[in-house]
Amino acid sequence: MRTTRVGTMLLASLAIVACATPLPQIDYYDVDTQALRKIRTMRVIDDASRAQNEYRVLGKVRGLYCDRTPPYAVTPEGTAIDQVKLRAAMKGADHIATPACETRTTWDFTNNCFSTVTCTAEALAAD
Repeated sequence: MRTTRVGTMLLASLAIVACATPLPQIDYYDVDTQALRKIRTMRVIDDASRAQNEYRVLGKVRGLYCDRTPPYAVTPEGTAIDQVKLRAAMKGADHIATPACETRTTWDFTNNCFSTVTCTAEALAAD
């Protein structure tokens, strides 16, 4: 009976870990030069600017900064925002809508990091 419980708990734990999909960081060396140029000029649009202009929504994009080295320090949001901008540029976006970031300062098993900053935004193209 005890062996069955342990086996069930082990299978459930493996299923949870297997369902969690890590978000890979984009290597800047693997990105097209035009996309890198685009992120330098890409603006973060707030709700007021978005209401004043017409933008085409290209979808949600996520970016991640992963700290794999101790100590457990809060990681910079700027790198995660750059990852969001790179993913948006690869979709053909000119801007991103107000990003929301989440910082985890504890071990992130999904991404195999000591701490992470994950940002999500909408990729926008000017019409």
